[in-house]
Amino acid sequence: MQWHHRIARPWLLPAITLILLAAMTSRHLVPDFSRENPVLRIRITQKGASLPDGFYLYQQLTSQGILIKSIIPAADGLVICLEDESQRSQAESILKDILTTDYSTQ
Repeated sequence: MQWHHRIARPWLLPAITLILLAAMTSRHLVPDFSRENPVLRIRITQKGASLPDGFYLYQQLTSQGILIKSIIPAADGLVICLEDESQRSQAESILKDILTTDYSTQ
């Protein structure tokens, strides 16, 4: 009986591999990396200033209806990835109101 299962198993690994490859190449499962996400960059402009609190920024922006994918620390500031390009100018305006002159937004 053991010998019979060993003969049946050689097809199992290639079958699983094909299923995984098909799932990974499906448009619904893999994000579209060819499209660039709308982002806002917050940079430190004053020497000695620390990064703003990302969670606070998230709360402030989402309370105003801005949809955020992520907030990522960068070498010289933060990168805010937005869900929708149309909200970029509104988010930038909100950030200018809540951030001090120690920061610039782009």
